[in-house]
Amino acid sequence: MFSPPGHTTSQVRGAFGPLGVPEAPLLAPRPIDNREWQEDLAWRCYMTGQGDWETRGCPQPGMREYRTGCRDIVSLFSYREGEHDMTCWILAGELADGSVFHLRASDVHSNFDCGGGGVMLIAPDWDSLFDHASHSELLDFRDNMSRDTPAPLRQYLSRSNQEEALRARLKSAFARRRGGFLQPAPPPRPRLGGSSS
Repeated sequence: MFSPPGHTTSQVRGAFGPLGVPEAPLLAPRPIDNREWQEDLAWRCYMTGQGDWETRGCPQPGMREYRTGCRDIVSLFSYREGEHDMTCWILAGELADGSVFHLRASDVHSNFDCGGGGVMLIAPDWDSLFDHASHSELLDFRDNMSRDTPAPLRQYLSRSNQEEALRARLKSAFARRRGGFLQPAPPPRPRLGGSSS
């Protein structure tokens, strides 16, 4: 069993909520080191408009599309470098204004200005992004998360490949990330059915 330095097994067990959701900051999703993706070809092509790109905002109340002009990445939580004509590029993370995004890019030919491109999905928060992601996007997100993601959180996310269960698990794992920052844990809820004196 995973036992971080300075924590007992019971403390680690206590870090999980009633649904088995990791709650301790120690088990929060970890961003990917900037050096791994900073010079990414797909992101550079998207930013410079080389190729065929679509930017879609998640639908919001009132039937309007979410919009933001911000494209400054603060943290990346899921990343896969694509291979020409083989696998798609995946980038997903948080922007400087607190928005979140998922970028999926393909490269049909030898470089992006020869028919490549993709879709950038943007949302105001993780819940909205996960609610509007396809099953394959959810699987890609999970399977390409940071290798620094704590083992208990990886296990929790890998327990289900079914679309709605995976969506719920990703939403719970990212529930405390708001505006690009990890929010404090909510106070413990009182136990029900306590002894009456």
